[in-house]
Amino acid sequence: MRVSISKNRSCLDSGDRYYVLNRDYFNEYVDKEDFNCRKSLNIEQAYHKNWFEVENKFLPPILFFYNGKLQFINGRHRTALLFEFLSEIPVIFLSPQAKFRITDDEVRFNLGLLNKIAKPMESDQCFEFPDFAIKDLG
Repeated sequence: MRVSISKNRSCLDSGDRYYVLNRDYFNEYVDKEDFNCRKSLNIEQAYHKNWFEVENKFLPPILFFYNGKLQFINGRHRTALLFEFLSEIPVIFLSPQAKFRITDDEVRFNLGLLNKIAKPMESDQCFEFPDFAIKDLG
């Protein structure tokens, strides 16, 4: 299933960006407690209809760094499903300055981590996702 990425995310701030995240780096840096808090370990091999806009435009998971670990705004199930089959997935990272009262050192540290584990997504980049049904998973 060939998908493009939705850029229609009104909740994003100007410093939030689209990236391609590597599975190995994700596994190394994810906050496992945060990742597993929504029972994202065992999921159905299907896409939720709310993960897409019209014409296979995928809504990527939104992540941020907290204390050197990746945490989620949303998209745990999308991430778990896609990383079962793909080595790289599209994501959105909140601006490294997104945290309230963040220090300049924390911003530099977050930027360093981001540059290590992800690469900026090309504006017209498409992805080959597994061919699963799109359902209302409730």
